[in-house]
Amino acid sequence: MQNCLMPARLLCCLFFGAATFYLNYLPAQTVDCDTVLVVAQATVVKPITCDDPVGTLAGVEHPSALKYHWSGNVGQFTSDNRVISRPERGNYRLTVTGNYGCTATTSITMPDDCLDYPLLPPPCPNPWEMPAENCEEACVRQFLPTNYLFNNFGALPSPAQFWPCGISHNDQWFAFVARSTGGKITAQAQNCETENGIQLNLYSDCSYSQNSLVACNGGMLGGAPGEITLVATDLIPGKVYFLMVDGFEGDQCEYYFPADSLSGEPNPMTHHPGLLGPNNFCPGATVNFTLDDPPFATAFLWTGPPGTLFNGLPSPALFYVPDGIDVTITLGADTGFICVRAINYFKPPSAPIFIDVSAALIPATVLPEATICQEDLPYVLPWGDYVVTSGIYEYTYANYQNCDSLVRQKVTVLPPIVRPLGNIIRCAGECFEIGGAQYCDPGSYAHVLTSAAGCDSMVVFNLVFLNPIAQINGAAELTCTNPQITLSSASTVGLFRWENPNGELLGTFPQLQVTSPGAYILNVILTVGGTICTASDTAVLSQDNMPPMVAVHAPGIITCDLPEFKMQLTAPQTLASVFWTGPNGFQSNEMEPLVSEPGMYTAVVTGMNGCTASATAVVEADLEAPEFTLSVDMLDCTQPQTALQVQTLFQNGLYEWTGPNGFAANEPQPLVSDTGKYILRLINPMNGCFTEDSIRVFANFTIPGVDVVQQAPECGDTLLLLDANAGLPDVVFNWVGPNQFIAQGQHLEVTVPGWYILKAETPTGCHSQISILVVPAPQNPVVSISGINRIDCTITLAPVLAEADIPGCTFNWTGPGGFSSTLADPVLPLPGVYELTVTSPDNCTAVAGFQVEADTMAPVLSISGGNVLTCENPVLSLLAASVPPNALFTWTGPSLMTTANPVTISQAGSYGLLASLPNGCFATATVEVVDSCLVSAVDPKETLTGILVYPNASTGLVFVQSLDQTPITAWSIAGFDGRLLQQVELESGTALLRLDLREWPAGAYRLQLRIREQWFAKTLILME
Repeated sequence: MQNCLMPARLLCCLFFGAATFYLNYLPAQTVDCDTVLVVAQATVVKPITCDDPVGTLAGVEHPSALKYHWSGNVGQFTSDNRVISRPERGNYRLTVTGNYGCTATTSITMPDDCLDYPLLPPPCPNPWEMPAENCEEACVRQFLPTNYLFNNFGALPSPAQFWPCGISHNDQWFAFVARSTGGKITAQAQNCETENGIQLNLYSDCSYSQNSLVACNGGMLGGAPGEITLVATDLIPGKVYFLMVDGFEGDQCEYYFPADSLSGEPNPMTHHPGLLGPNNFCPGATVNFTLDDPPFATAFLWTGPPGTLFNGLPSPALFYVPDGIDVTITLGADTGFICVRAINYFKPPSAPIFIDVSAALIPATVLPEATICQEDLPYVLPWGDYVVTSGIYEYTYANYQNCDSLVRQKVTVLPPIVRPLGNIIRCAGECFEIGGAQYCDPGSYAHVLTSAAGCDSMVVFNLVFLNPIAQINGAAELTCTNPQITLSSASTVGLFRWENPNGELLGTFPQLQVTSPGAYILNVILTVGGTICTASDTAVLSQDNMPPMVAVHAPGIITCDLPEFKMQLTAPQTLASVFWTGPNGFQSNEMEPLVSEPGMYTAVVTGMNGCTASATAVVEADLEAPEFTLSVDMLDCTQPQTALQVQTLFQNGLYEWTGPNGFAANEPQPLVSDTGKYILRLINPMNGCFTEDSIRVFANFTIPGVDVVQQAPECGDTLLLLDANAGLPDVVFNWVGPNQFIAQGQHLEVTVPGWYILKAETPTGCHSQISILVVPAPQNPVVSISGINRIDCTITLAPVLAEADIPGCTFNWTGPGGFSSTLADPVLPLPGVYELTVTSPDNCTAVAGFQVEADTMAPVLSISGGNVLTCENPVLSLLAASVPPNALFTWTGPSLMTTANPVTISQAGSYGLLASLPNGCFATATVEVVDSCLVSAVDPKETLTGILVYPNASTGLVFVQSLDQTPITAWSIAGFDGRLLQQVELESGTALLRLDLREWPAGAYRLQLRIREQWFAKTLILME
């Protein structure tokens, strides 16, 4: 090959042109690239991971490499960089170019180590994992196991609510992946404590909020026998949902899911996902990216260059569906790839779906300089800010991507011309005049003139007014509550002077303590810079210290009829407060409090002026109540009525009885006939006080719940047992029965079936009776078996017939070889002992045995007389023998079928022997007879080893014989071209070897034999 890549030819190629140079100035020459060293090697610098979806491949540097070129993923990517970074898993091809344009290539696979990365909470180890106690601990299942039994025994309530189905009691949680957009889950409860069953609730997350509720079925009272179905719609395939199972009203049940169409892998659909969003950003830009045609996923994992934020979260960011399809991305300063993966349970994450992005700054914009007079301040910058000083000002605008766009402007502010006059002091109410203008309010002022530059010139002064404030605070009336008053001046500056109306000085501080009524004068004097200002105020005080007048008394005596009353208080003036004290810590602030305890009560009253006075009264009481005890007898069948008994020392009391079924009486000892609680109120008529007590009347009218059980008789019994039970102690049992039968006792033995009557009576005279029909005991069946009891090779099955003397019996046979049958006349297939169990309709049984004997022995054969025909002995006599010796023989062979024994043969071939015994059993044997006289001419040298091969030539069935009976231990066949065609090692040597070569093609072969660890060869001819 001719080219211009050699350094010595480069200048000539440039001067003459490549074609002219090679045609006219160089002899013909080619370069064989097989002799030029070019090495192409590649390595994985960094694989693709979930945290960083951009893998790195590098071509290994080598001195022979002049150029690197990458291609990959079905021609969609090319690069001439030695190191490449890609987010695509797959095969990449590197081509390295060396001297003379020679190239070498290699391939390498970009691995994706994210395929087994544990991004999601763990799934359940198996579908039958027990449910969790709360939502957060629920592992995720691929399917809800149908017809697998769970239970909520002992489960505790979680914070979850059954919006709007009520509150939880003993809830349990299942998490699963949604299969489609809707469906239903059917649950069935069983073995419940209250037969209320269960209720179902489906959440989209574990927030326990009403917004996360997807669907619910609140169940119902008594709903355990029926299935409960939860129907859900608008689900997101691939998303994890949380199913809560709770007992209705706290019921505890076993439960299972007969049907489920919500959980499982989403239905397969074709998706062509891609990313929609801009490729070019400015640093810090915020834009929206959308995952187009998103695949089914539990979550989406977003990754990007360093500094990238996804919905405010750094890369990598994981969002559960439905989030993660549309995201807001803030890009950093680096370029790279924005990638997203679909994350699913029970299968690896998807390959990255990506788009490459880059970042670039927006250049600053400089606006014209602005010059401003001081009076025109503040200056409004183009972007709306106000400035009052010179400087260079900047503002950052945000474009549609929220990127920074800088705008800059220089502002020069001319300094003002100002003459200060300082502070001007006046008293309040006066004015200051300057330049024909009056200033009557305090503050800073400027008189404006115009300068040569067109800006304002100002005279500046500060006008201050002295305004002392004379105001007396705290003036009030002197009382018992306030015997001393503090007069104080309002907050002000200056000197303070307190005087009385006579002008006498009382104090020079802002406060003055006063204890006497009268007039008080305050003067405030303020002096600044020779200016003196004065203000004054006057306060007049009065006094009230007269105590109030008060009287109290009790209006009666405390009794049970009058348990409380109000104390009475009399006062001629208005009171500010009243405070009562009395027995047992009694206190009250009411004017006339309600009292219920005897004793001394004292009232302390306070007048409106704070002065106090007190008064006392005594309260008496009469609270005596009568005392008594109660007794009564029990009611029974012999005494159906009894009197209520009262024991008391109190005379002339009033009796008030109440009791069950509206009972009421006023006599001391009334008669009663009902059981229950009776209440007596015994009243003191003098004061209304009473004592109340109760007594309960019991009765024993219990009728014995007599029951008779005939003990189940066993098959064939003649004595029948009856057991009576009344459920009460000390009951007397009397029996009558057939044939004037009479007996007494709880347990009875009878021999005659029929009707029996039992009367049971308690010690209280209550009785009941019952009749029972005594049935006779069932009887065991009688069984007989007939049929064949011997099998041989002719009769291979033994039919039998079993009969029973009771109609409707069932039959059950068992026997050798796992035999079983429910027929009365089965066919028995094997010899041995069979057992038959016959069961009557009354479940009585009989067992019988039946033995089947067998004669299935086959004869053992032997053949004598030899198997080789020779030219000297062309006839053989084959003799058959058997054990046992009574077999019938049949010979078959070439043109032969006979029952003679022995048999004479004169033809080579295969002869068969069939031996049959009288029991129908038989055996077979074969003998191969060969004719050594058919051997073709043999090389005398080959016979020296004492080996005979016959027939030779042959049609494929060849016999090899060691004449001196030395064992042949191996044989092989080779072609005359020396190729080995077959070789066989014999486990044990043999003097007569039979080779079946009928499938071999006709031709000449070399037969090789190993005898005494030496190999000998024979020529072998195979014919069509």
